[in-house]
Amino acid sequence: DVKNLSGRVNLGIQVNPKLYVNVILAGVMNKTSGYAADVNPMNYAKSTSRAVPAYDDAGDLYYLDKRTSYKLNNRDVLYLQYNILHEIDYSYSKNKMVSLNGSLNLAWDILPWLKYEFTGGINNSGRSGESYAAAQTYYIASRYRGFDYGAETYGSEKYNAAMLPYGGILYNMNDDMTGWNIQNKLTFQKTLGEYHRINVLLGTEVTSQLTKNRSYKTFGYSEDRGESVTQPTPVNELVSIGYNPLRDWGILNELYTGAGWGRTTNTNNQFSLFATLVYSLMDRYVLNVSVRNDASNRFGQDQNKRFDPTYSFGVSWNVAQEPWLESASFLLNQFILRASFGIQGNAVNSVSPDLILKRGSAKEYYGSFTSSVYRLPNPDLSWERTKTWNFGLDVQLLQWITMTLEYYQKKSNNIVSQDIALEYGKSSMAINGGRMTNSGIEYTLNITPIRTKNWAWTVGVNSSKNWNKAKTQSIESFSYYDYLEGSTTKVLKKGYALSSFWSFAFKGLNHDTGVPEFNLIYEQDEKGDFIKDEYGYPVSTEVSEMTDFLVYSGKTEPDFTGGITTRLRWKGLTFGANFSLIFGAKKRLPTPFPEGQRLPSSDVNLDKELLKRWKKPGDELITNIPGVYTGKTDEYVTLPDKNLGGVFGSSVDRYNMWQNSDIRVVRSDFLRCQYMSLAWNVDEAWCARIGIKSMSLNVGMNNVFVIASKKFNGFDPELGNSIQPKTYSLGVNIGF
Repeated sequence: DVKNLSGRVNLGIQVNPKLYVNVILAGVMNKTSGYAADVNPMNYAKSTSRAVPAYDDAGDLYYLDKRTSYKLNNRDVLYLQYNILHEIDYSYSKNKMVSLNGSLNLAWDILPWLKYEFTGGINNSGRSGESYAAAQTYYIASRYRGFDYGAETYGSEKYNAAMLPYGGILYNMNDDMTGWNIQNKLTFQKTLGEYHRINVLLGTEVTSQLTKNRSYKTFGYSEDRGESVTQPTPVNELVSIGYNPLRDWGILNELYTGAGWGRTTNTNNQFSLFATLVYSLMDRYVLNVSVRNDASNRFGQDQNKRFDPTYSFGVSWNVAQEPWLESASFLLNQFILRASFGIQGNAVNSVSPDLILKRGSAKEYYGSFTSSVYRLPNPDLSWERTKTWNFGLDVQLLQWITMTLEYYQKKSNNIVSQDIALEYGKSSMAINGGRMTNSGIEYTLNITPIRTKNWAWTVGVNSSKNWNKAKTQSIESFSYYDYLEGSTTKVLKKGYALSSFWSFAFKGLNHDTGVPEFNLIYEQDEKGDFIKDEYGYPVSTEVSEMTDFLVYSGKTEPDFTGGITTRLRWKGLTFGANFSLIFGAKKRLPTPFPEGQRLPSSDVNLDKELLKRWKKPGDELITNIPGVYTGKTDEYVTLPDKNLGGVFGSSVDRYNMWQNSDIRVVRSDFLRCQYMSLAWNVDEAWCARIGIKSMSLNVGMNNVFVIASKKFNGFDPELGNSIQPKTYSLGVNIGF
């Protein structure tokens, strides 16, 4: 449930012919209410079997015995009652956001060719929220009590192990952000003679932002008992069940782990100088120069590295304005060539050149507080830099065809992490040195083949293709899991693009057990059988890097993206549609196993793909979906990575390997109809008859359809295991 209230006041004052002042005040209030305590109706609907009823035959809520565990009872297998409607009734979340903004804009024409502009603004936004889980909820029973509400009496074994025998938990949070900015600009515009135009802008900008976050939990809170609070079980009275001695502060332990209490304050200040120069000769030749200097004390002892002068240069030539092309002006209306070069800097907020200590908790044996090295110093650390070249072409033909073609190339020197000796107290430190090359082509085309009084048709096409390649590999160490997941920010392997990912090499299903087997993990003979040692265990392959026992699967980011828009008008009736296209990306299919490889519980909604699973010997010839794990076979595989960062090889679940194997990789290309609309602008004469100035009616539909690989089984290729819902809109606009 969402409620919004917004307001805006805009006051413009022409003080005199040369001075104009504009004041804007705006405010927004937003209230939302929703679910809490792990209640998610959408996920519940997707993951729960349709055989689980909401009500019993008598019309009362039906409670499912749901298996769970409790922190202070590791002896018993617990089954606690669960009904999502019950959870919704006894839990909630409420949030409120209030934002106020004010700005002052001043424009002063000092001289006809000299103008001063001032922009100042201040804003404040506050957000408060609370979420509540009552004692009656499964959430409280499973996490803090260990038994159903009212099921145990005072002094029983389970009662004595309950951290919160009475009451629920109320969570409160408050965020406050205050910021301001001041910008001064001086603009010089002058035309010299008939051919020369100069535009110069000088400016400064100062910004500041202060953010405060506060949060806390109240244990034992009962909304239905006059909003009272009941004391949790004292730590010295808690008696755990089984081999699980209590070694912390019970429920109060959350206060010291960050889950029950939080308080942060962040301040961000920036100062910038900037200037631009635009020179035009005969409206055909244009030169652009832009310079900006940002200061930061984030980059330490080297004074030259504290400043980041970024700049760009650009030139353009309007060839269509040349006298020798005047005879073709009816055909070629515009023909502009563009080129630019620039250097941009980026200050990574998460790193620093200074030694940073982290203040820790008190150490009992020494009777004092401790500190640890959080980040090692690097006095040579400097800004991340990106050099960009851009070349473009703008063309217009016959007044109804326009085209834009651009080529760009970027070379970046990023901050990466380097492994160092443990004698320094840390395993890695931040350095400059990650080199990446990124290039691409972007193309747009707009055509208006029909343009008459009653008819008009416009078609727009946009497309882009990108290439990127790592010149250096990130220096930090990666596990096999990093290669399975891929990364859009880290270079996993030299010569490969960002977002590249790898997979286990699927060999097939075992004939006797139906469990998955893999290539490149164990040595194989000429028949493809695994070679075993004298003890009957398979022999691991020899590898020198992680990708030796993995196979390259592609990129999660697409090579090509494009879109099509079209508008068709007949008199006052207009039809519109938007399409998008993605090509060249790959992703993994979602797993059909709801709880890993084990036998699912009776309340789980199963994927229909499991109907095609291995069931008996011989099925491995017609399916690649493993059989459900029965516990009769070894479910783990030891990877051959013991010499790549560890003493022993990693032990990985076979079904997890299957889900991360090449057999589960599919092309995620798709064509999507994003939007269709139909609008009718009522004739002005008709509007005049009913006493209004204008009226329009429109209907629209989002997510009309998507065409993708059949392997997604009808699911959306961007979501994997769900679909984007179709939404409909109906609107009426009336002008008086």
